[in-house]
Amino acid sequence: MNHNNKSTKRNNIIYWIATVWLSLGMVSTGIVQLLQMEEETASMKALGYPYYFLTILGI
Repeated sequence: MNHNNKSTKRNNIIYWIATVWLSLGMVSTGIVQLLQMEEETASMKALGYPYYFLTILGI
C-alpha cells in the first residue's frame, strides 16, 4: 500500500464515523420530539409554541 491509499482509507473511516454519529444524534432527537417527552413539552410551553410543533420538528 502506498501512502495515498492509506490516507484515503483513513479519511473514509473518519468520514463514515462522523456521519453515523451525527445521524444517530439527529434521529434520537427526532424520536424524543415525536414521543413528546415531559422535558420537551415543558420547553415548548416555555417558548410559547404549541405542542404539535414537536411533531413537526421530530419529522
